[in-house]
Amino acid sequence: MPSRADRPYGSFLRARPDEPEATPDRTVRPVRVGAVRRHALLLVTTLAAAAVLVPIALAPIPKAPPVIEPSPGPPPTIAALYEKVAPTVVQVKITRYDGSVQPSAGAGVIIDEAADIITALHVVGAAKDVSVIFSDGKESKAVVIAVLADNDIAVLRALEPPQTVVPAVLGDGSKVRIGDDA
Repeated sequence: MPSRADRPYGSFLRARPDEPEATPDRTVRPVRVGAVRRHALLLVTTLAAAAVLVPIALAPIPKAPPVIEPSPGPPPTIAALYEKVAPTVVQVKITRYDGSVQPSAGAGVIIDEAADIITALHVVGAAKDVSVIFSDGKESKAVVIAVLADNDIAVLRALEPPQTVVPAVLGDGSKVRIGDDA
């Protein structure tokens, strides 16, 4: 048996020395390393672009901010405002514990059909008796039914309100728009 030292480089022993050497198949091309790298780079670039662009394409399109239109017409005059709110305003009159009467201690605003009136707590805080005078001139005794001392608010209830009570329209928060006058 011949030794490895007797063989030329690149040749190996065959099972049978009498068989002819096989010729390589020319239809199969050898794999080129550069082509594999280019294909791998193209695949990685495509996947990276898809990972970035697909979420952007699927994101919801932001809506344009609503167009704010100015209020129609000029603001009302002071006289027009007074005519509108005057029926809702009452004068608060108190009698102190020492018997003195303060005929114009403050004012209040009618807030509902039951003639409940909101006023400042400091107006009625030192009162023995409270009366309110409505815009039509009718006077009625009133009692304090609620107090928010931290906010200086008192709620009065007129005991003998007039037949027609006009509560103040305090506004509708759902209809207020940015830029509206208070």
